[in-house]
Amino acid sequence: MIEELRPPANALVARPERYVYLKRRGDSVVASRTPTPVGPLRSHRRAQVAARALRADELAHPACALPRLRRKLRDLADARRFEDAGRLQDRIAALERVCRELDRLARMRRARCCLVVPALEPGFARAYFVTGGRIASVRTLPPGDGAHLEIEAGLAACRHVPVTVTLTCLEELMVIESFLRKPPPELVICPLDKERILAARRVANPRVVETRHVPVTVTSTCLF
Repeated sequence: MIEELRPPANALVARPERYVYLKRRGDSVVASRTPTPVGPLRSHRRAQVAARALRADELAHPACALPRLRRKLRDLADARRFEDAGRLQDRIAALERVCRELDRLARMRRARCCLVVPALEPGFARAYFVTGGRIASVRTLPPGDGAHLEIEAGLAACRHVPVTVTLTCLEELMVIESFLRKPPPELVICPLDKERILAARRVANPRVVETRHVPVTVTSTCLF
C-alpha cells in the first residue's frame, strides 16, 4: 500500500525514483535510472560524483580505481593544485561511500540464513528466511511439532528465489544486514537447515516445549 499510495510523510520505505545505477556511456561512467549490475544506489548526488572519478573499464570493479585516484590526489597536492585536489578528494570520498554500499549489497546477495526472534505470542517465534538478496519468507513458528511444517515452507520458498535485489525489498534488506553485522541479544542467526532453525527457536524462546529433542549447535558463522 505504501508503494501504491506514496504517503508524503513516508521516509523509510523505498521509493523507486530515489535509486540510481552506474552505467557506461562511451568512455565515461554516468548515474542512470536504468538498472545495471552496479547498484541500486540510494543517493543520486553521490552516485553522480563517484561516476566522474571512474573510467569505463573500471565500472565492473569500482574499488580498483581508488589506488589510481589517490596517487593522482598526491600528485595534485605536490603540484600545489589545491582546487583540483579538493574536487578530486570529493570524488574519492563519494566513490568510497558507493563502494561500501555495493559491498553491502554483494554480501546480502550471498547471504543464506535464517533469523529467529521471539514472537509476541508466548511460546511462539518468528523466522525470517533470507536468500538471493531478499527476505524469501517470514514464518511464525508455534510450539511443538507444528513448527516443522512452517520451517519446511520457509525453506521451500528459499529454493525458488532468484539472486537479485529489487527496489521493493532493498530497505528491509538493509535492516536485515544491520542485524547480521550487530545481532541484538534476542536474535539468533543460523544456516538454512531445519534442525538448526528448530534449535535456534529454542534459544530465542526458552519457553518452547519440544516433543522430541535433537542436540545441535547454533552458530552465526559462515553465513556470507
